[in-house]
Amino acid sequence: MEIIIVDNNNYILGDDIIKYAPIYSKSCRSSRQLVRTKKIDVSKYSYVRRIKDKWIKCDGKSVKFDKIIINEEIIKIIPELNNLNQIICDDNGVEKAPNIINLNDDEKFRDNENNILEIETRGEREPNKIFFKVKDVADKFNKEHLQNDIIHEKSLYKNNIDYKYFICDKKKRYYRY
Repeated sequence: MEIIIVDNNNYILGDDIIKYAPIYSKSCRSSRQLVRTKKIDVSKYSYVRRIKDKWIKCDGKSVKFDKIIINEEIIKIIPELNNLNQIICDDNGVEKAPNIINLNDDEKFRDNENNILEIETRGEREPNKIFFKVKDVADKFNKEHLQNDIIHEKSLYKNNIDYKYFICDKKKRYYRY
């Protein structure tokens, strides 16, 4: 992320926050919407325009050319942009998914014929810190309504005890022509 210095203050482009902090800026398509949604104080952001490789302060009337820059102080409260090993959650308290664990063949699930079942596994190799993707478990063990059975209001399973929701990064797809 580029740091922009205007009036002896450090700023970050609002578009960079949307790009590098997708959980914080969830549902915001533009930096203007980010400022409105997060209720960022007027004193914490400015409008600038790039003219001949230099950022010049402006009034923000042109949506096309005027960019929002947000004070560096705001960046410090965004967990995704701080490398402090904080648990990153969205507005509803749903955490960012832990990293995928690559299991060895001897650690993977197997069916009755001893065939390996590929199930997405995330977390850490410790009890109560490992998670399996419900859709994969349901598909591999032919449990068509497993997810509905788990989250049903009359179910004995409890959120954040027996199961947990995560926000997963979108998979990037590459096509060859």
